[in-house]
Amino acid sequence: MNALHTTLPAWVSMWIVAGLLFAVGKTISAWWLWKITHRPLQVAAFAFGWVGMNPQEWNAPAQRRPLVRQTGAGVIALLLGVLLLWGIARLLPHPLAAGWCGMVGLVLILHFGLFRLLADFWQTQGHAVQPLMNRPAAAMTLAEFWGKRWNRAFRDLAHPLVLLPVHRRFGAVPALLACFAVSGIVHELVISIPAGAGYGLPFGYFMLQAVGQLIERRFRLRSWFFTHAFTLLPVGLLFHPPFVSRVMLPFFKTIGALP
Repeated sequence: MNALHTTLPAWVSMWIVAGLLFAVGKTISAWWLWKITHRPLQVAAFAFGWVGMNPQEWNAPAQRRPLVRQTGAGVIALLLGVLLLWGIARLLPHPLAAGWCGMVGLVLILHFGLFRLLADFWQTQGHAVQPLMNRPAAAMTLAEFWGKRWNRAFRDLAHPLVLLPVHRRFGAVPALLACFAVSGIVHELVISIPAGAGYGLPFGYFMLQAVGQLIERRFRLRSWFFTHAFTLLPVGLLFHPPFVSRVMLPFFKTIGALP
């Protein structure tokens, strides 16, 4: 990992690590699908044509609908992301502000835009796949936000690989802590290591989210404000300034989004 960091631009290291982690997760989920279907073409389409990790969704039949009727949300998110990344970001005078604007634009382009359109396409082909981002702004609890609405691909891997085994052996609280700890480690690999700084901050962010869920359980909280304040206010721990300045800003300059 250090060799990657010293011989390649930091943003290249980030994408390589993210790609390797995705490939590992995809291999595991494709193997699960193979055990269900034993259909090589379906497994290949799932492995190389879809970003989700849920083989049951892929294998479940869906009502075929014309693609043009269901692509509005994805197109809007894609266009808004392009506007933020290649338009508004370059107008902001402070580099960190420009970096944050660009990151929001990139998430809109990929997770809410292209990946949503990809889900829409596979639904028209008869697969009951769901968008990775399932209206996260509508979440009323942290459990709902992280478990059902934000980046469902991680949840679909963490639930059978981490949460269920730990829950069976140690109980609900250790299982919750283990899931967020794994998420924290994954984000350290993708964020802090390429940046060469900020170690422990992404891990701390996700452990804070676990604490938030424990507070919800203890006091039976169901609050939109608590949910989104708890996720957004400490987000600077996750995408810390060294990551923005050393990884994302050079990447945005390389793709022509920033001068």
